[in-house]
Amino acid sequence: MYTVKENSIYIDSSEPFDIKKIAYSGQMFRVKESAEGLDIISSNKRCLVKSAGKQVVIECNQNESDYFIKYFDLESSYLKMNRELAKNKSGQLLKAIEYGSGLRILNQDYFEALISFIISSNNNIKRIQKIINALCAELGENKNDFFAFPNAESMAARDVKFYEAIGAGYRAPWLLTAAELVTKTVDLSELNALPTNELIKKLQSFNGIGPKVADCIALFAYHRFDVFPVDTWVKKIYNDIFGRDASAVKMRNDFLLYFEDYPGLAQQYLFYYYRSNA
Repeated sequence: MYTVKENSIYIDSSEPFDIKKIAYSGQMFRVKESAEGLDIISSNKRCLVKSAGKQVVIECNQNESDYFIKYFDLESSYLKMNRELAKNKSGQLLKAIEYGSGLRILNQDYFEALISFIISSNNNIKRIQKIINALCAELGENKNDFFAFPNAESMAARDVKFYEAIGAGYRAPWLLTAAELVTKTVDLSELNALPTNELIKKLQSFNGIGPKVADCIALFAYHRFDVFPVDTWVKKIYNDIFGRDASAVKMRNDFLLYFEDYPGLAQQYLFYYYRSNA
């Protein structure tokens, strides 16, 4: 599916991989288009993803290829997962899989995902990116040509007014308390050992994290496919599939049963399809 040569990862054309669909599917926020391709920053690392003939090439620094192999989930076969999902035979899902071919679920840094999706609560992409960029510029390590995502200690050392000043608004105290908890009591890597329902409960114990944000963190950082983030787009999807309205809890539970195989991936395909064709 891929090969590694020097500082580059070459993705074979037989495996679905579309960096623009991945980048603009609501998973990542530190991405920028350039003449060469897409420039992506994750944690304290950076890569350039570009096309080279029939292959996709991920250029990164020396000794960082393993990080981006995991980040882009290159060990997983999305052809196989798509075949399993297609057994559902939902017309909407089949259209969404075809339209979204090349989408993948990222393995993001736990702390960056935690903070980023707290910022994403009731927010739009441009504003989320602006707040995250300001946060990194103020508190992240200067890597010469970019700023790393700040660690919990540097964030916990600031006060609520700092987060208000970078545009976080009412989310400001949530960011501070999240950083304090991670610094003092919560080991985010240890949460990966929890069953998904317990992971969700633990994530929702953070101020500012409700069911949808917890599901996003579980899916995009902890790679739990047995979740189904519910937002306004999902309400439309639910009505189209089931022909009725329902509470967010019922929608989530119904979709987890309806898309028995990889519901989190099904959600991502449907979300991307509906939002792109609105």
